[in-house]
Amino acid sequence: MKCKICNNKIIINKNLLNLFSFKNYYLCNSCYKKCNISLSLEKIYINNYEVVFIVMFNKKLYTDYNYFFVEYNQIIKKYNNYKDYKLLFFNDITLDDTFLISLELMTKLFNKKLLILTFTLKK
Repeated sequence: MKCKICNNKIIINKNLLNLFSFKNYYLCNSCYKKCNISLSLEKIYINNYEVVFIVMFNKKLYTDYNYFFVEYNQIIKKYNNYKDYKLLFFNDITLDDTFLISLELMTKLFNKKLLILTFTLKK
């Protein structure tokens, strides 16, 4: 397999425990380390409801975010158990007036707190 960013060959070490397991790798170790996933939480309050943003990256990456689906799934599994929150996903968010109005409508619609997973958040 080749890395989707730098096109270098990905070397996978096989041993007896993982010999028959098949897993797709999209990024090499060096590119994965450069893309530094750092979860951060941002909270705002709209209509007495809490809106929590879970941001995966500090800056916008110029690569396809689909290569991080394993990490994305782990985050979803962790936060999906919160019953008083409605879990939503957006690729990149810019907090402007139109998005805040849509958040206000979503809090009224779901009548719950919002938990929004996003790759980047721009204020």
